[in-house]
Amino acid sequence: MLSNRAYSLVEIVVVSSIFIIVFTIMLAWNSNSSSIDKEDTAEQEYYNTLALLDLRLKKDIRSSFTIIKKNETHYLLEIPTINNQGLWDMEHVEYKLIDKDRKVVRISNRGDKKYDFSNYLGKKKFIFRIIK
Repeated sequence: MLSNRAYSLVEIVVVSSIFIIVFTIMLAWNSNSSSIDKEDTAEQEYYNTLALLDLRLKKDIRSSFTIIKKNETHYLLEIPTINNQGLWDMEHVEYKLIDKDRKVVRISNRGDKKYDFSNYLGKKKFIFRIIK
């Protein structure tokens, strides 16, 4: 004889509920971990940019003859260099805080370089000062 065994409605509802709960927990855990990963990545990018700015600024300050403070967020450094003819020349390097105090730009005759902190700062300001 053949046995016709079927699942009752209660069994189907219980199993479906368990699957829904497990799926919801997995989805919540996954979205939470990805947002933490994004925050960690943004923080790492911030510190990498800060380290690059710090290294470049230290090199420029060590090499400079004069540091002129134009205002609270704008500095001019005069750095001796050797030009194409082999003679001493002065390179003027400027550091400015721009874009609502969220980016630092280094301006020189060799090209400009932006150090962008806006992705991590949100509405905060980046404080940039050269102190003697």
